[in-house]
Amino acid sequence: MKTNWWLKFAAWLGRMYGMATCPKRRITPPLPSPKRARPPVALRPEALLAKTEPAVPAWYGVALAELGQAEIAGPDHNPRIQEYLASSGLMYVADETAWCAAFVNWCLQQAGLEGTERPNARSFLAYGEPADTPRVGDIVVLWRIAPDHWTGHSAFYAGEENGDLLLLGGNQGDCVTVARYSKDRVLDIRRPPAA
Repeated sequence: MKTNWWLKFAAWLGRMYGMATCPKRRITPPLPSPKRARPPVALRPEALLAKTEPAVPAWYGVALAELGQAEIAGPDHNPRIQEYLASSGLMYVADETAWCAAFVNWCLQQAGLEGTERPNARSFLAYGEPADTPRVGDIVVLWRIAPDHWTGHSAFYAGEENGDLLLLGGNQGDCVTVARYSKDRVLDIRRPPAA
């Protein structure tokens, strides 16, 4: 069986860094469930590729390659995060700006798809098709403050662990990483049009 380039890259990342987390940062999910706090997720990148998936979508491979991109504290900004924000129409803004949806849009664009081109996470509620059974690379939209509040979070479905979702996304602990989220926070799971 031919090995895909992103599987090789993920394995290389695992060998180089030992895990898929931001360097020199303690990564915890930014939005803990009101019931209980979630411990940080420390996975080797090859664990993010579901063994049952025949092929990982191109945009998910793009997202995997971005693992570890992190905000820069203070007046300096990470140019890559500013590139994510520009893909959603936000030019010359600080990397501390909420950028989860911008990251999803950027990954889709790099794979040759149109995203929502909007910087808000809930813009993905009307994108693509609903996914009854999530697959690696599907877009998960979560509520942030309350289910009916305008804020949210969007990221790519990476799997499940102990009844929680594992999401690969941006602005999770101020960087691109995999974080654990409670399923009770899900508003919708969407499959991009090319999937």
